[in-house]
Amino acid sequence: MAKLPVISLILISSVLLAACSAAGGAERRVNAPSDGQVIEVGVGDELVLELAGNPTTGYNWYVTDGDGSILQVQGEPEFTADSSAIGSGGVLALSFKALAVGETTLSLAYQRAWEVGIPPLETLTLQVVVK
Repeated sequence: MAKLPVISLILISSVLLAACSAAGGAERRVNAPSDGQVIEVGVGDELVLELAGNPTTGYNWYVTDGDGSILQVQGEPEFTADSSAIGSGGVLALSFKALAVGETTLSLAYQRAWEVGIPPLETLTLQVVVK
C-alpha cells in the first residue's frame, strides 16, 4: 500500500517536468548589464534584465529599439524595492522571450513617459544573440 503514494508522486513529477519542458526554455537573468554587452540565449528562453530604478520618481525603463520578431517584451517591468521605506529605489526586472534565431540590438532608456523632448536620464544598448 505504501508504494502507491510513491508511484503517484513519481508520475505527477514526470508530468510537471514534461509540461515545463514543453512550455519553453530556461530563464537567463542578467543583473546590471553593461552598455554594449553581448548576451546569448536560446530560442524559447526568457531573458530577464535586472536594472536599478525607482518608479516612485516617475522614471522607468522603456525599450526604444529592438527586433520584436526575435526578442519580444513580456509584460511590464516588475519592481522590487531595496527597503520598505516609502520612495526607496530598487530593481526593475524587464522580461523578454526569445522567439527566433538571430541577432538584435536592444536599446533601453530610463526616462519619464510624459517628458517629451527631454533626453533620458540613462540609456543602455545590448546585443542579444538568440541561438
